[in-house]
Amino acid sequence: EQTGDKFPQNAFEAIMQAFGMQQRARVRAVSPHFAADIILTVGLACGYRGWCEYLRGRLRTAEHYFKVCIQILRNTGEQRAYALFLRHYASLLHAIGEGAKARDMTALCLAAAEPTRQFDIAHLAAINKADHDLESGEPVDRVLILRRLLSTLRYADLTDMYRVRMEAQRVLARMRLQDGDYDGALEQATGAMSVATRFGFTLRKIDLRILIGQILRRRGDPVSGDAMFEEAG
Repeated sequence: EQTGDKFPQNAFEAIMQAFGMQQRARVRAVSPHFAADIILTVGLACGYRGWCEYLRGRLRTAEHYFKVCIQILRNTGEQRAYALFLRHYASLLHAIGEGAKARDMTALCLAAAEPTRQFDIAHLAAINKADHDLESGEPVDRVLILRRLLSTLRYADLTDMYRVRMEAQRVLARMRLQDGDYDGALEQATGAMSVATRFGFTLRKIDLRILIGQILRRRGDPVSGDAMFEEAG
């Protein structure tokens, strides 16, 4: 095992190549060169590098790091982190127009999160799925989506998961807007904005300002709607 000052400078690349490019047996049983916690650290570093690249708009670079991260975490058996970055990767795939692959990654995320009782990640993945389904333009079971979102809100209230509540309310607001329920949409969107403001979700606040602006315009208040667009910009 390599530790301390004996850890080679090229170990990051070596671990990415050995454990991030293909499926293999659990690394604890097959790696005489690197400690399992070092391999896990590289996997997490790749995942957060991918997330940073995603936020910077470098989507193809982000995709590369997410794919390496997910494979490493799959090989190490780190289920929570594996599910977490599957969810992020699904969001990226949706952003680049790979809807079918995004759905596949979301299904894998749910399959990894639910049996290991990572319920917060499972609910966030289900919210993403609902959001993508509503945006797809394809026929969807809106009653089922509504039930799942309301179930997620109950979970968030019981567990004080404010991030889950914010995301569920955001998607529920979009759904209400599509249905022409502008008052209901505004109630959910402002509730999500309250959480985003309280806990400092800056990027989500931008998205929510745009959403609230759309709702206000559709509700017959273009002046206030345009003001929200200006704040978002």
